[in-house]
Amino acid sequence: MIKKINIISFIFLLVVSLLSLFTYHDDMDVQIPYINTVFIVLSIILGLLLFLKVNLRWQALVISLKNEGYQVSKHGFGNTIVYEFINIIFYFLLGGVLILFVGEVWFLGVVVFLHFLEGVMHLIINAIYKPYKIIINKSTVMVIANSIEILKWSTIKKVEGRHNDIHLIDKLNQVHIIDLDLLSLEDAKELTQKVKTIALDRNLYFGVSEK
Repeated sequence: MIKKINIISFIFLLVVSLLSLFTYHDDMDVQIPYINTVFIVLSIILGLLLFLKVNLRWQALVISLKNEGYQVSKHGFGNTIVYEFINIIFYFLLGGVLILFVGEVWFLGVVVFLHFLEGVMHLIINAIYKPYKIIINKSTVMVIANSIEILKWSTIKKVEGRHNDIHLIDKLNQVHIIDLDLLSLEDAKELTQKVKTIALDRNLYFGVSEK
């Protein structure tokens, strides 16, 4: 869900960038009707997307801190923060440009800059408290990292393995991935065994090779 929100946000930010380029560049004589209203609408949409992202991500972090699970390894955490860095740098650059060079839509720049600040705070909290983890119990599977998956075992019909991933396939044939590369080798083996135990207890097909 978080990745979908980021993709949607990037699409709107691309629209913002193009509109700003065509509207405020000195060498272009482009007049877009109701452009200020368009920018206000875009800022509201981006603000709502930010609210939704904050609500999902920070609730997940609270859940993670309150529950035991398999901690993401240093290597796995390093891979996850690359994705976050790309996001926050993009937000920082675009937000700064909108605030400094496109003064008429400074409010839109502020909204974009808030996306940047949320990403920075998210990284700081993760660096200090390390809440990224995979939580598995008899009723729920939770993968709390860049992409947040919370899945009920009652919705799963089979478990398969692909490369170094565990694929949980639900009754709508949607695939939910547990990336074992996020974990240490020992934790990955223990998690696989735990998934196997729960799957077999629930009479589910289990097709993951155990290394």
